[in-house]
Amino acid sequence: MGVAGLWPLLEPAQSVTTLTALALTKFGATSRGFRIGIDASIWFFHAEYGKEGENPELRTLFFRCAQLLSQGFLPLFVFDGPLRPDIKRGKRINKSANKLVTGMQAMIEAFGFEYRTAPGEAEAELAFLNRIGVIDGILSDDVDNFLFGAHTVIRNHSSTHASAKSTIEKAKVYTYSLPHPAFPDVDREDLIFIALCSGGDYGTGLDNCGIKISYGLARAGFGKKLCRAALNHNEKSDELRNFIRQWKSELAQELKTNASGFLPRKSPKLASTIPNSFPDIKVLLAYLRPVTSESLGRSERYDDLLVNDGGCDGWLKKDPSLPLLAEKCEFYFEWGFLESIIKRFRTIIFHGIILRIMRRACILKPTCGAKSINLETICAHFAAGDHAIEDTESPTPEFIQDVSKTRTHESTSNTLEYRVAIDPTILVQLATRGVKGIRRPDDKDEWAEFEEELENDSSVNEGGAKGRAKKKEYPDPTLSLKLWLPAVLVKEAVPGLVETYEEMRRQKEEKKAGKGR
Repeated sequence: MGVAGLWPLLEPAQSVTTLTALALTKFGATSRGFRIGIDASIWFFHAEYGKEGENPELRTLFFRCAQLLSQGFLPLFVFDGPLRPDIKRGKRINKSANKLVTGMQAMIEAFGFEYRTAPGEAEAELAFLNRIGVIDGILSDDVDNFLFGAHTVIRNHSSTHASAKSTIEKAKVYTYSLPHPAFPDVDREDLIFIALCSGGDYGTGLDNCGIKISYGLARAGFGKKLCRAALNHNEKSDELRNFIRQWKSELAQELKTNASGFLPRKSPKLASTIPNSFPDIKVLLAYLRPVTSESLGRSERYDDLLVNDGGCDGWLKKDPSLPLLAEKCEFYFEWGFLESIIKRFRTIIFHGIILRIMRRACILKPTCGAKSINLETICAHFAAGDHAIEDTESPTPEFIQDVSKTRTHESTSNTLEYRVAIDPTILVQLATRGVKGIRRPDDKDEWAEFEEELENDSSVNEGGAKGRAKKKEYPDPTLSLKLWLPAVLVKEAVPGLVETYEEMRRQKEEKKAGKGR
């Protein structure tokens, strides 16, 4: 998607990290997390590859949202709006609402994430939000985000490419930031000019004008001059027509002579074949003036997500709802009965929920002090709707039990982590509250014991070992969970447990040192 060959050109502006480490870079910020923007249409495209079970596309989206939760991101999904272009890549765009929108938005709400619908293209809206500071970066494989004015784009190759085999490879992300010291003179106008020359979503560009020639012409200043003229003059004015006539003459001369020294070679043939239709001003203005909330004078739609300048900072208000998540799983997925939901939640949901509970504790600490992680707090923030636990007076185990180990691991860019023991009883109770019983596990086979006897007799007769048919079992969901959690988060959320662990470790080291004397 976007301008072919532009990602390799931007590699000097790339840094490699892991998802967890990236998410933690903004934990100390006012938002208490990395606010990441996502174009929902790209996720819809990826979801089409889901083929398993009931509602396979939503199943794919659910598990990808669970991954974002477990990595500690604060996502904002943006959906395409009715004013997006009619044609892209020479094909007419289907503007009818995607069939997944309703289910996806219900999932987003349950996960406690944010979503908005753009007036036009989601990628242009996300670039605007990145530029004004509503989000810290955009998770996307589409380089056009930079053409619309984005500053930070994060690519996770493994999310869309099957070549990533190891856990470490899957955890890696590639962050591109502009402006960048490697490109001191290259800005948005230059990237738009490269798209005009070499081709992009809105036009095919010039024949035989690759990315290197386009970049060389941009460095020579042709992109900035064109964009500024287009912004300063009416699209149909004589001033703009006269400017373009002179601009094209200078462009052709540069292609013939390479006077600037920025081109990879002289290109007289290209200079002589520039068509009269170039540059397409409508395509140029589609990049320069995309339809966004800003262009329509509706930027206040995001005031609740602004951290500074009097914003309400809605990023501090929402949390996932375990009952709602369980309710949606029961409604949409064939495994949506109680035992299976709880088993999956222990594996893929509880880790992310625990991160958010600790984040909530850090947010509440100035007002609630050391008691910011307790039953009342968890129920108040992680059980949206009519799903509260009725009995809050009965004794309950400590939610966070102890800290036992430390580690650094390549999958988290060697971020210091603590091994933390969690009692998930309250999480299981909250998830259970969302299950209405509209599904049930497969009926018990009333002839199973006779089948087992026949199988065993057959095994003995054939001289084989006796075998017993395996029954699907669901282990006790309230068994302690032991998770690796970022040290920076644990230290702030439960400093007392960390101090106890560090003191025990210090005593062990002293005892060990004493034996060596």
